[in-house]
Amino acid sequence: MGGSTYVFFALYLVLIIFGCTGNWMVVQVVRTTPSMHSVTNFLLTNLAIADALTLGLSPFVWNTIFRAIKHPSGKLGDVVCMFLTGNCFIEVTINVSMLTLCILAIERFNALVKPMIVGKRLTKNSVKFAICGMWLFSILFCIPSYTVFRYKDNGDGNCFKVWEYKWSKDNKGYVLSTITLFFTAFLLLSYCYTKIIRGMYFTNTILATENDATGKLGKDAGSRKKLMIMFLTATINFAVSYCFLLGLSFYGLLAKENSLEKQEKLLSTVQDVSWLLVFTSCSVNPLLYHLQSENYRRGFVKILRCGCGANVNRLRRRPTSAEMYSL
Repeated sequence: MGGSTYVFFALYLVLIIFGCTGNWMVVQVVRTTPSMHSVTNFLLTNLAIADALTLGLSPFVWNTIFRAIKHPSGKLGDVVCMFLTGNCFIEVTINVSMLTLCILAIERFNALVKPMIVGKRLTKNSVKFAICGMWLFSILFCIPSYTVFRYKDNGDGNCFKVWEYKWSKDNKGYVLSTITLFFTAFLLLSYCYTKIIRGMYFTNTILATENDATGKLGKDAGSRKKLMIMFLTATINFAVSYCFLLGLSFYGLLAKENSLEKQEKLLSTVQDVSWLLVFTSCSVNPLLYHLQSENYRRGFVKILRCGCGANVNRLRRRPTSAEMYSL
């Protein structure tokens, strides 16, 4: 392994440890705090699980490990390629993260832009079906990717499908479908947050009636504003990081094969950096929750103090109607 490989491996390892720990804490805080059992927090838990799986199944790290030892061959090698040394399953988890961000944006849009239309919002029962639907759709959507993962013993310990720009040439339909899904989600997210920002800062139709006597936002309105900023930051973070990978795949569709071969070293480095951005995005979300949400901040502190998640404060009261759509 070259020096750059060790550098990327170390960076990935730090992000994986930090990100998996943070996302586990998010799950623990929501799971052990009944007052946080709301639609929003269930969706954030789903996002945390998807992000943790994306980090834990990092193909770069597992490829590095199996280069140092011996990659299984035969059928077992194919399975290892699908789930570890390839990047098939994390395509599923990335899609789940993207869909979860879309549902969160729609929920914010309905709660802030159209607050009187309660029937369009998810409930604690219906959100479970929405989460299952996201995972099912993502698994089915990525079936074409599963069908091409095979271990090829060519001496470098890699799976047959490793470099996105080469694989794109033979799987144009799947790549174009993935790009279409991303830009559809991007347009939806842009529409929802543009409407929300417009109502908050330009037309003053959102949260304007919740000002106190001094003209400042009330506590509940301030929490909603922080919540919107947190979701918007997480969405931009995801979109910016993931678009580099999609751009690499799209370039693989357009460029000539001999050109790709000449640029293989450069494109490989760009791919590693792109994945690094994706994993950074998956790692920083718990930090965003800590900065913007007092409930998560308290939960994280309690987990760190007791050294486990089992003793996080279990509030016995039921969540209020305001908490149903807050953190």
